[in-house]
Amino acid sequence: VEYGDVLVDKINQHVHAGYDVELIKLVVLGDVIESDKKHINSARGCDMGTAEQMKEATELLVELIGKIAMTGIPLHCIMVTGNHDWDGHGMNSFMAGQEHLSWPMYNAVKMISEAMYGDAVRFDIPRGAFHLDNIYGTHVLYEHGVGVASSQAGLEKRRDQRAQQLGVHIAMMRMGDKHNICRFNNDRLVVNGAFFGTDQVGGEYSSLAGYQNEPSQIVFCHVERKPGDPRTTLFDSLVIQLAHIK
Repeated sequence: VEYGDVLVDKINQHVHAGYDVELIKLVVLGDVIESDKKHINSARGCDMGTAEQMKEATELLVELIGKIAMTGIPLHCIMVTGNHDWDGHGMNSFMAGQEHLSWPMYNAVKMISEAMYGDAVRFDIPRGAFHLDNIYGTHVLYEHGVGVASSQAGLEKRRDQRAQQLGVHIAMMRMGDKHNICRFNNDRLVVNGAFFGTDQVGGEYSSLAGYQNEPSQIVFCHVERKPGDPRTTLFDSLVIQLAHIK
């Protein structure tokens, strides 16, 4: 709830400053749930079973979308899958987007949101593992990022692999998976944070692996540049910190 409130306040701040906010993009980068069968002891670390997690996640996403939709600004939701959104090791090697447990969740959120808000909200739910988007003529890659090092070199390598696959120039990449925010090259390459995790004793996976593990989410604001302007479309950002929420 607090994340949505802060996000809407940030949007309204720019509206009141005189910016014409054309579109809001809500990007879900996967790991919406932790399958209780993911690892041999995953069930012990989960507050609830997989089915209940899916129900809760669906309701929370619908609530967040509703809060954003109330601004009256068109909303574009991009929802990619993560490795913890299914029962097996790593990512499913065939059509991970449609084979993971995130597929029915995301599509339920889509159906409910479209029924409530109609054309004011639209969705991209890739059947594969990533989504290529476009912001003011700039290609942006969204991918969960499991197996990708959270370093500038690691992100550059994956971005360039996808660019070669797709035959386009990709200027920006956003990924999740690592539970902490990392920002490189004037925010062209970004790892987003997580909504949970303040363990400081190595009691669960991300803490055991040594991730920073500080709950937070990052917001970016873009403007269209004139032809020949060398700057990126980015002009403002906000890190919404969430560690104080129990």
